[in-house]
Amino acid sequence: YNPLGKDDKLSPNDISKITGNFLTNYIIGPSHDIKIKNVIEENYVYITELEVDGKEVTAFLSKDGKYFFPQGLNIYTIEQTSKFSKRVNLSYRPSAPVLGNEKALVTVVEFSDYQCSFCGKFARHDFNKIKSNYIDTGKVRYIHLHYPLERIHPLALQASIASECANMQGKFWEYHEKLFMNQNKLSKADLRQYASELSLDMENFNSCLDSEKTLSLVKQDITSAHDAGVEGTPTFFVNNRQMDGAQPYEVFAQLIEDEIANVLKSS
Repeated sequence: YNPLGKDDKLSPNDISKITGNFLTNYIIGPSHDIKIKNVIEENYVYITELEVDGKEVTAFLSKDGKYFFPQGLNIYTIEQTSKFSKRVNLSYRPSAPVLGNEKALVTVVEFSDYQCSFCGKFARHDFNKIKSNYIDTGKVRYIHLHYPLERIHPLALQASIASECANMQGKFWEYHEKLFMNQNKLSKADLRQYASELSLDMENFNSCLDSEKTLSLVKQDITSAHDAGVEGTPTFFVNNRQMDGAQPYEVFAQLIEDEIANVLKSS
């Protein structure tokens, strides 16, 4: 990236221009307040200290002006999250595992697969922030639905069934966490071991694991996924607003805040 078209030494004014233009044109869009505070010259780069909408950000620019790296900047602004504008008339079974306030302004529905690496990454990291900041505070009701992709994840279906068996004994979320913490160990023996570790009634768990009735619950979720046009995992619906992939926490937070504002506006 070399918008000035020259390879000689850049002036502070050049650096400010490159920084401002790059942020505006490629990252955050035009409707933001950008203030250059300081420019420092190091061996191979220029370090620019700036503020974006009042937030301190550091940017690194190579001395030829070709490479630019912003640091500490949340690029998932309203401009970016607005791409998740598709709303789907989503339906799901009433017995689906749920966390949070029944009267929350926002409902998040996740379609997930226990062998999906991106689902696991989300479950082990960003989900905990969402739980602390939105579910535990009563702002979000969170619903888990199964979408095991059997063609590429042969153990995902039985893991989903096992989690439903745990749900029947009131331990879905604890079991769910164990599955994502042990994604490479999902044999039937492993599934029984996790149930035992959670002190589940093993006779009931084992009979549930082989029950057609439990399988039918997972199949209902798969049907819901197909009806909603879900193509992969994880897929989320934030008040029926579709978001594909394991997006960073900042994306979730922005969408949730958007939906809270929308509900309050219309009430």
